[in-house]
Amino acid sequence: MDEINGWTYIMSNFQHAGDWNSLHAKVQATLDPLVRANYKDRAGAAVGYLTADPTSVKLAKA
Repeated sequence: MDEINGWTYIMSNFQHAGDWNSLHAKVQATLDPLVRANYKDRAGAAVGYLTADPTSVKLAKA
């Protein structure tokens, strides 16, 4: 989002938690039980936003 009441927001999400490939081989054994427990047995996702102090960041419109 650009600016809402003096605040700048960055929206974010992720999908397909736990879709492992060979790149993740070192962490899969540790993280897979956590992903399954917290993201509906790998069928969940998350959406959120980041913001900061309204005086610290201003985005210019392109």
